[in-house]
Amino acid sequence: MNIITTSSARAFRACNRKHKHLYIDRYRSRLKSGPLMFGSLFHLMLNAWWLGKSMEEVLKIPESDEIDPFVRIKAQELMRGYDIRWPRPDDVVDVEQSFDVPIVNPDTGRAMQKTRLHGVVDVRCEERIVEHKTSSQDIAQGSPYWRRLAIDNQVSNYLLATAVNLCMYDVIYTRTPKPFKETPDDKKKYTAKGVLHKNQHAEDEGEDAYRERLVDAIAEAPEKFYQRGDIVRLPEEISEAQYDLYQQALMIRESKTTGRWPRNPEACMMYGRECEFFDVCCGVTTLEEDSRL
Repeated sequence: MNIITTSSARAFRACNRKHKHLYIDRYRSRLKSGPLMFGSLFHLMLNAWWLGKSMEEVLKIPESDEIDPFVRIKAQELMRGYDIRWPRPDDVVDVEQSFDVPIVNPDTGRAMQKTRLHGVVDVRCEERIVEHKTSSQDIAQGSPYWRRLAIDNQVSNYLLATAVNLCMYDVIYTRTPKPFKETPDDKKKYTAKGVLHKNQHAEDEGEDAYRERLVDAIAEAPEKFYQRGDIVRLPEEISEAQYDLYQQALMIRESKTTGRWPRNPEACMMYGRECEFFDVCCGVTTLEEDSRL
């Protein structure tokens, strides 16, 4: 059985070889970047909130000493702001609802053999679905972030799979102030009164001071950090999404059949970081030898 997900299709579009390593060979990086760690933590908090858990319960998720305390503070205070910004919903049907549907040839109406679309909907409500996203991009209404959603494959696939025509996109901006670090001694500059210049610091910022500064930043401009928008798909847009999905599934199936997975050098440095398989593709190491995988 060939399983297609929005994430696997996205990886294939970016780089066929990366798709192979992730979804055929099943390799994953042992290392988790700061943004990925925060995103995972915040998503767990959102799930609990939408399930109706108390804020006390939400803010304790997950109870692990492995999480950087400043990452936890950031997640907690953004979650508090989220709770203040948005009313509690009363039409939630399910959270993390999975789906498994056939991929259909739009021309014939026939389902592909041994190929299906899998996915998980963040929140299923009575007449809509909800998709959560954390982003470091500008999320103001009218920004490129929102315009891109007009052709977003994930929204189209999820609406197609759930047979509803409304997706509420729920976005949280994550570019918050960072904890202050002590200014190196050789960089410190003092006024005539012996006081450090502005934006210089005698010591690392403590957790309490950072939390207070973060709360002030969120309270000053909540619309900067929290935005929602309804995404719809007209029948002709759903049809076009079906063609996109079907064609992608055909290409993935052909690569599996032929065993050919072309590399895409343009995707080696996406999202400001090196692809986890970069050294493997360059011949520096192998999948079996790379300690990061």
